[in-house]
Amino acid sequence: MNQEQETLRKLDRLLNQLEGKARRPRSRFPMAAIYLTLALILGYQLLVRFVPMVWSTLLPEGLAQAENLRGWPGLIYRLGWICHTRFEQVLMALGGISVAGFVLSFGPWPARVFVWLAAVGCVLIDAGIVFVAIMTCVQLAL
Repeated sequence: MNQEQETLRKLDRLLNQLEGKARRPRSRFPMAAIYLTLALILGYQLLVRFVPMVWSTLLPEGLAQAENLRGWPGLIYRLGWICHTRFEQVLMALGGISVAGFVLSFGPWPARVFVWLAAVGCVLIDAGIVFVAIMTCVQLAL
């Protein structure tokens, strides 16, 4: 009987701890929006600085060869060129997406999930940009 009471007390303590954690308010600082903004900034920097620098150095004919690329490498080159030539418009778009991410982060849980998915998607796109840039150099250098 004594052992049952002790087990019940332990269970009550555990339930009280879990209940206290459940009542705790969620963080007021939207980390998903921060990650989304950082991923957008990184993507911009990859397109405008990293890809041209790598391709001008590692491609056999430099950036002149990059203008004739097709497929994913061509898309990345043209996106980088658009981001470079239309800085103000790109900056406004990235800022709008970041602000929307912050606003949605304070909304209901489906909106917060959407911001997290957008942040993960941007990180994956950034990784894809790096992968395509490096694989293009490897394929064209051989």
